[in-house]
Order: sequence, then C-alpha cells, then structure tokens
Amino acid sequence: MKQIEYSDISDIAYNRIVESINKMIKEQFRFLNIVDDVTNQIFIDLFKASMPGIADEAFQESIDAATPKAVENTFKYYQKISFSYCFSKTKQPELSEDISQEAIMAMLKSKNKINNINAWLFQVTNNLLCKYYESQKQERELFEMLRNNAAVIQQLDAHDDSFDIVNLSDSDKEAIIASEEFQEYEKMISFKSLKEFAESMDVSEKVAQKRKEKIIRDLKSKTKVAMGWQVSRSILNYNQYNAIQKFIRELLSMENIERYVKSDEELSLKVQSIMQGINEIHDWKIIMQDSKTFRLTVFSLDESIGPRAVTFTLFLNHRNSVLIKDFKENEFVAAHKLPKNFRIPRQMGMSMLSYEDILAMLKQDE
Repeated sequence: MKQIEYSDISDIAYNRIVESINKMIKEQFRFLNIVDDVTNQIFIDLFKASMPGIADEAFQESIDAATPKAVENTFKYYQKISFSYCFSKTKQPELSEDISQEAIMAMLKSKNKINNINAWLFQVTNNLLCKYYESQKQERELFEMLRNNAAVIQQLDAHDDSFDIVNLSDSDKEAIIASEEFQEYEKMISFKSLKEFAESMDVSEKVAQKRKEKIIRDLKSKTKVAMGWQVSRSILNYNQYNAIQKFIRELLSMENIERYVKSDEELSLKVQSIMQGINEIHDWKIIMQDSKTFRLTVFSLDESIGPRAVTFTLFLNHRNSVLIKDFKENEFVAAHKLPKNFRIPRQMGMSMLSYEDILAMLKQDE
C-alpha cells in the first residue's frame, strides 16, 4: 500500500500509533506483516475525524476504535490486488472473485511468516489459477457424466415401458446388466406382445400387465439406487412401494399397528398418541439410509389441527415387512431469518470479511 505523508501530525503521535498497531499485530497477526498498511488505514480514518491531542486520554481510544475498520479495509485492499491480477488474466469476474477470496483465506490460515504480502498474494493467486485450469479436464469429464445421468433420469422418470442404459457409466452399466432385475426385463421384452408374455406364464393378460409393471419398476429402482439416488419414491421397488403404501394406510386407521412395532406396547401407544388427530395424509417423502432402512415423513395439512409432519425410521426385511425403529414429530417453521452475519457483496473483488471474521480465522487450528 502506498505510504501516506503525515505532515500534520507530530513524530510523537505517529510513533504512538505505530507502537499501538505493532502491539496489536504481534498479538493477533503474528504471521502477517501488515503494520504499515493498517497504520495507513488508521491515519486515514483519524484524519477524517477530529483527532484528539496526544496528551488526551481519548487518543488511545480513538486508535482502538479505528483499528477494526482499518483491518477490514486493509484486507479489502489485499483482495482487490488478487482480484485485479486474476481478472486481468481471465476476464471472468465470478472466477476472479472466487480465486481472490480463496487467496485471502489461504493468507489468513497460513502458519508461515509472510513479510511481503503483495508478492505472496501474486504468487498464491497465480498458483490457484493454475490449479483451477488443471481441474478443467476433470470438470469436463464430470459435466459429461452428469449430462448423461440427466438423460438416464429423464428416461427413467418417463411414464412408459422404455429403458435404455446406453448413457450410464461403465461401472453402473455392468452392475445393472448383471442384476436379476435386468435379466427379468430382457426376458419380458423378448415377447412380441403382452398376450405372448401372459401365455408364457399361463396367466391372464391383466395379471401379466401387473407383472410387467413390477419388472419395469424394479429395474428403474435398481438403476436409480446404483446411480446414487437416495431421496425419491421411485427408489422403492414394486414390493417396497406397496409395503410403504400399506403401512401409511394402516397408520391412519391404526389397524395392525402392533405388527409394525413387534408387539412393543409402549411404542404402540406412543405411535397412536403422535398420530392422534391426523385423519388424512396429504403427502409423504422417503429417504434411503441403506438397502433396508428408510426415513419416511408423512404430512397432514388438516386445517383443524394445523400442519403436522411425522418422520418414521423404518426397517424393511427381505420380505418387505415394515418395522418401526424410531419416530419423531417435526416442527414447522413459518419463516427462516437470515443469520446476523449474512452479507450481500456490494462490490466485486472486495473482501466482505468483518474484523471478527478475520480474527476468528486466524485462531483456527491453533
């Protein structure tokens, strides 16, 4: 930062300020040589106001009061250095913003002494840019994989009998082809018509249609789970889906509730208590925790009792019998307030770190 001329201040006052800043730097910024830059910023702030006399007790108070803002402005200046260099190379403001913020974070987390901050910032910013462009090849590969996955998901969610694994990754494709579900599907599509399929099983076409729906749902479920999906009704295979639907129906009517709690009378009473007043389930969602454990959340929007949501942790065995492992009632929150430290950037390339943020980062991993 360019040195400022202080013709209107005595050497005693100047030294007093530098001494105070030096003490603060040694305590808080022991790895960063920012004395001159912070001192400049403090002088700027003090000259904007009426500076107390050197003998005035308020002199030190003025320095202390100006220090946090001076530190914040100093780091804004540092990030602007990094941002400007990055933007001159990339002409991409968003990328330059991200890189410059990462450079400032690296500086604050550094445990090595940094004497020439400007030179250090240029070097780190340049290294981060190199790292970014090296990653572009991997990112392009990731993009292609995600685009292919999107095509697969779109096809899986289509309400028809089509199924195509050409866009799956090689590993997912191998797993699906080797699965029992895929073998069943290939066998089914080998028949020219539903009638032939029904005749092969010696059943009616109505039964054959149900069998066909099961095969397709099971294969689509298998594929989504293989691709890493965990949140969707469509991750449930045919029998799992029907078991969950039956559980929801009987949960409302409290029929056969004992079998879902393994005759645990205390748990049965708690389930009945939490479901009391819920006469209709308007929606539900499910999350897979592992191949046999699911979190089911049921929603009721009954105006008489207000919105209710209950989450059950369910275990489905190999026969898809449902067992309640745990449950809780969820709280509805009408509005989410923004956190106090939430900031909207006002200017690209300007650090938005507060003095407290900066000090907190310096203390990390101590």
